[in-house]
Amino acid sequence: MITVDLRDETAAEVERRVKTGEYATADEVVSAGLRALDDQQSRRDVRENILSGASETQPRVGLEGDAMFRELFVGLGVPFNEQGL
Repeated sequence: MITVDLRDETAAEVERRVKTGEYATADEVVSAGLRALDDQQSRRDVRENILSGASETQPRVGLEGDAMFRELFVGLGVPFNEQGL
């Protein structure tokens, strides 16, 4: 077990989420926050892997790149526009 010092606003938010029943304990609030950070990093990693892989491959005949990437990024919940990411 570790002790963490939180700013007043952060501590109040943790307490509010426990008090409203959204989470049973402060530990659950922190765990949810860490999971959200992990998810965010995973999405960034996927995006970087796609971009690095896309720049290393040769174009394939019959594959419309923008349409394929738009569908892929939308499916991952990552913003995409025609001018670039």
